[in-house]
Parts: sequence; structure tokens; C-alpha cells
Amino acid sequence: MVTRQGRTLQGGELAGRFAAGLQGFHDWSLAGSAGARHDAEDVEWSVHAARGEGRFTRRTWTDYQGNSAPLGDQPLDPMMLTASLAWKRLRARVLVDDQVLGQRVGYGELPGPNEVSTFRTMLGDVQADLPVGATLTLRPRATARLQVPWRTADERSPFFYDKSASRLLVGLTAFWRPLESLTLSGGVDGFWDHAWLNNERELGVQSRFDGRSTVSYGSVATWLQGQWDTPVVNVTAGGRFEWHSAVGANVAPRVALTKQLGPVNLKALYGGAFRNPSIENLNGNPTLKSERTHVAEAEVGVTVGDFTYLSVNGFYTSLNAPIVYGVDAETGEESYRNGGVVSTAGAEALVRLRGRHGSLTATAALAAPVIAEDIDTWLVPGAPTPTLLAMPLVKATAFGRLRLTQRFSLGGSAVFFSGRQALVTPTDVFDGNGVVGQLAPALLLALWLGADNLGLEGLSAQVGVGNLLDANVAFAQPYAGGTAPIPGRGREFFVRASYAFGAPAK
Repeated sequence: MVTRQGRTLQGGELAGRFAAGLQGFHDWSLAGSAGARHDAEDVEWSVHAARGEGRFTRRTWTDYQGNSAPLGDQPLDPMMLTASLAWKRLRARVLVDDQVLGQRVGYGELPGPNEVSTFRTMLGDVQADLPVGATLTLRPRATARLQVPWRTADERSPFFYDKSASRLLVGLTAFWRPLESLTLSGGVDGFWDHAWLNNERELGVQSRFDGRSTVSYGSVATWLQGQWDTPVVNVTAGGRFEWHSAVGANVAPRVALTKQLGPVNLKALYGGAFRNPSIENLNGNPTLKSERTHVAEAEVGVTVGDFTYLSVNGFYTSLNAPIVYGVDAETGEESYRNGGVVSTAGAEALVRLRGRHGSLTATAALAAPVIAEDIDTWLVPGAPTPTLLAMPLVKATAFGRLRLTQRFSLGGSAVFFSGRQALVTPTDVFDGNGVVGQLAPALLLALWLGADNLGLEGLSAQVGVGNLLDANVAFAQPYAGGTAPIPGRGREFFVRASYAFGAPAK
């Protein structure tokens, strides 16, 4: 569900979906939104809610110990509720998200059929825009988040895990426009992360935080960005500095150059980023450092006539000191460490057609590893050149819609993956490790027929089929993590309906 502000809703919307295959139920979902902007009171509000139930797949999964079981009863049940309220220059938002996940796949071995875990998030955020003169605005902000992740509460389960984590953020952002062509923004943020055991027992996969039942970390970050539009080239540049109490300081610079030459647009950019280890990463290895990413990219695009846009993009990405996950197949012991360097280079082409009777967007992308140092669990064992596990070299997509009449339309999508190498089957001795195999190229096709204003203004419906060719696109781990590929969903038939109703603002 896409959440929208009250001013774009000015009323409400209801939507639902039901999907099933020849072997049974796949998923259902219901969503609703309501909101409005009231200019006289300078108030804007919106509420969004969604609930659904789904199943992993109707196919059978086999683990690396040679055990097999169907996954048709394994739930994927989401629930989400969010609401926002704005009055004058003050805005507040709350969010509740709850996920129920089947754990038959677990950490690689087949547990009992009724294992489930939950992932719950609650968040509150408040901010205000405070003008200081004609060109400067200050935005103070405070955010509180509570999560109870991957909770398996049954103490008899081998996957028992019951912890909570919270984050408090307080920040101040400034927006300054000293010139018509120059915009500056910057700010300071402070974070406090805290985690604790809800249940003190060390069972299943639960462990204490270095012998303690709680742990806390702090971070302070500052950032600055400027956008300068000149007759020669438009420049965006900036950077972020952050200090973390466990891993120290990191810096992430960024610069982008853009230029419009009639129907041709040009872009070149360099960006840096970092990811600090999570609380559980540090619990497994307190000496971990942050991952650092560097990206260089160039793009050329051209608009042809009134209906066509073409672009081609080239990129190079380097990931330094990646946090590498490992698991011992015999003991189930998990580990985290910083690896060396992994980099990829590639290109992507895009074609977009849009006219009175419909639209079509198609992409094709190629990405290949260049450097791969000290990341053995991410690589295909024995490959003559560095080959990343479970990653296709080529991916192509297409999606479009054709308007048949004023009321009816035909749409569809296609996704192609080239062949992938992964740890597919158990070893001959069923020791919990996988053997390299080839996952065949796959094509996912979907088609639907839609109708608008079905006897009632704002009422729309679609019927269609997903995975038309019944392709089995397996979800394979991109590292040697002890879990065999999970089979994808087969062919499914679905129906979707939505009703949008509006009311004038008051």
C-alpha cells in the first residue's frame, strides 16, 4: 500500500486482492486510506491501514540434511497502521507494523510445522518547520522507535529468540537559500540505541550481550549538502560525518553533476556511504568496523519526440570491509567478520514509451564482479573467475499498459533472470553443506485485464494471472549461510479491486 498525504486523498480509498494457484490459496490483502486537507484550519490528516495473509509457496523445500517438507502452510501475514497529523508548521506521525512469518525454513534445518516468528515495529515522529527570516528554515525533529524482531517465544523451539531494541533520535536540520541558484542544507543528529532481553533464558539461538541482559550504543552525525545551478552545469555536493560509540568515525562524501542540452540530459556522480554494524552484529563480534561503499556512475538520456525516452547508464561499485556472515554446519555457530573488498561493474539501458493509448517501460542490466578479496562465503567455490553466489549477470524487465477502450485496459509485466550458480543440493553425506549447481534462466510473465468506473465512479477491478509460465524461480542465499534455496511461487490467478471516493476540503 502506498501511503499518501491528506491533500492528495481528499477522501479515501479501499483496495483488496485475492490470489490462488491450482494447488490452493496464495494470499489475500485489504487496505484502506482516508485523509484530507482543511485550509481554513490549516490542518491536514491521513490514516492508512493494511492487513493480509499469505503463504511462502505451494512447492516442497529440501534442506541440506536431505529433509523435505511442503511450505504451503507457512504464513507470511503482514499488518500495518500509520497515521499523520499536521497543524500549521507542526507534523506528527505514528506507525505500527506487525509481521508473522513461518519458521519451517528456520536457519536451514526443518523444525516442527507450527514454528512462527513475529517482527513488530512501533514508531513515533514529530517535527516542525520554523522560518527564520525569508531564506532560512529550521526543522527540529524527534523520533522514537521500538522493535521486537524475529521473536520466537516458545522456549521449546530450537529457534527461541526474544529481544527488543529501541532507537531515540533527536535532530536539527537547516535549509538556507542565500541565492536563487544556490540551496544549502545541513544538520546534526543524535542517536541512542538500546537493546534488552525480554526473556533472560539463553535457549535456542538467544544469547546475552557480552554476559549482560542489556546493551546501549550512541551516535552523533552531522551533514551538509549544497545544490548550485549554473549556466555551465548543475552541481550537488555534500558529505556526512558520523561517530559511533563502538566503531568510531566514518565519512561519506557525494558529488553529482547534471546538465540538460535540449532533449539530452547528462549525469555523472560519485557517492560514498557506510553501514554501521547492527546490535546483533556487534554482539557476535565487538571488533567489527563499518562497511564502506563507493559508487561512480555516468548516464546519458535523450527524449525523442513526444512519446519516447531512452537512457544508458554505466556504474562501478566497490564495497570495502563488508560484514560477512558465516555459520558452522556442524555446530550451527554463527559468526560475523569484516571481509576484504568486493566490486562490480555494469551498465543498464532503459526505454520508456508513453502515448494516448498506453505506456511501456523496458530495462536491461548487466553487472559482473571485478574484485573479490576475502569474501569466500559469497563466491562460487572453484569458479575460474570471481562469481557471486545466486547473482544473475543479466536481468531484463518490461511492464506496460494498453488502453483498449475508455473503460477497459490490458496490462502485463515480464522479468528475465539469466542463469545463476548457487549451493543447490545437499552433499552426499548430508552434513549441512550445499553443493554448487546451476539455477536455470527464468522468465516471469504476468497479464491482467482491468476495468475502471464499474457502474460507480472510482470503482476499478483487475483479473489476471501471475507467473504465467509456472517458472520455479528459487530464492537462493547469496552466501554460504546453511539454507538451501527456497522454491518460488508457481502460477497464480488473482483479482484486485479498489474504490476511491473524494470529498471537498473544508
